[in-house]
Amino acid sequence: MINIAFISHWIGKVILTISGERTTSANGSFGSNSIYCNSSGTTSLDGSYSINVSDNLNIKTFKSTFNVSTEWINSSSSISGLSFGGYIKDSAVSNDANGNITGVGINTGYYGASIYDIASLQYYVALGVGYHSYELNIDKYEGGNIYFYGNYRYLTGLTGLAMSIKKHIHGITFEPRLGVNRSYALASEASINATQGEENAYLKFNPSNYNSTSYYIDSEIYKKFNLSEITNKISVKPKLWFRYDSIDGENYGNELEIKFSISSQYNNFSLLYSIKESDAYTSKSIKIRLSRELHSGQLSLINSFNKNGNANINLSYTSNF
Repeated sequence: MINIAFISHWIGKVILTISGERTTSANGSFGSNSIYCNSSGTTSLDGSYSINVSDNLNIKTFKSTFNVSTEWINSSSSISGLSFGGYIKDSAVSNDANGNITGVGINTGYYGASIYDIASLQYYVALGVGYHSYELNIDKYEGGNIYFYGNYRYLTGLTGLAMSIKKHIHGITFEPRLGVNRSYALASEASINATQGEENAYLKFNPSNYNSTSYYIDSEIYKKFNLSEITNKISVKPKLWFRYDSIDGENYGNELEIKFSISSQYNNFSLLYSIKESDAYTSKSIKIRLSRELHSGQLSLINSFNKNGNANINLSYTSNF
């Protein structure tokens, strides 16, 4: 007899962007988990959706993703899993051109983790395929409308390996990690078609294949302490990385996150400061999160601010059923 426990959750979010870009967006996620008690296995579904409306650019975008994974325990120190997922995306354009840009893709992968005496090892390998197309109509020419359409396909492979350790020293936890990621994308022949009246033009070209390799070293250093029935946590996450890809060449950067959180039975508060620097950009942000446990779920309010003065207000409700 197989005993199955089902835990399902749904998350909805509404985001208001306060900026001069006149952009409204809504996004959320959904999912479910199944635990097979007698086989030590789990199956989960995770998905997301987003809707973005830009009044400034006259573009409306919808995107949805999903991922199904099955995970099992090989031994007391090893787990493995299989995943299958995909995405669909559609952008409706109504400015100088009118039409749609669409894309679909699927992916599958295998992953695992093993714990040894002094360290743990995590690894993955994945394969993905996708198809993207567009149809646009430009009607601002005296010679007649110009109709563009075309498509391209791709095949991509991903793999990664990471090693980490966990140490407790005088009540402080250290979790350093060293990893490498490798990706390769093979693009098919792309096509562009254009018609205006009785005139037609057709172009085919072969995009360059893409490959990249990235190395990183990061760590989480944190300390937890309790005051009455309130749990406090202070954490610091530094990261250094180096990446080479066939388009931009070499690039390197560093990141730092500092977080303070307070958790009680019903209320949670966190303050996060992050900075990211590379050859191409520098970003800084502050994020404040407040959440309240309700009878049937959780209500959260997130305020974030970046170095340009833009502020985002994120209100979400999580319902478990």
